[in-house]
Amino acid sequence: MVFAEAQAMGVPVVSFASGAIPESVAHGEVGLLAAEREWQELAKHLLLLLEDDTLWHRFSKAGQNRVGALFNLQKQTRVLEDIYEHVLENFQTEIR
Repeated sequence: MVFAEAQAMGVPVVSFASGAIPESVAHGEVGLLAAEREWQELAKHLLLLLEDDTLWHRFSKAGQNRVGALFNLQKQTRVLEDIYEHVLENFQTEIR
């Protein structure tokens, strides 16, 4: 959740690419991911963002846009409702 929150606030993400992190952080679009346990790569990514204001701002804007598109409450609620409706329709068909 912290990665989505950071992006929503316009903070580019730098992290290790482990677990589900690559699902919420698009490497090279909203932040930079280093291979797991590759701390030198992680440090290089941090320095790059700290030294490159243009990249920082590009990732910042892209992160906000990504969170807005993927985590929009109305949109996600509608997707979930559609799933429920589909399940109910199939269930009702099986009962008949």
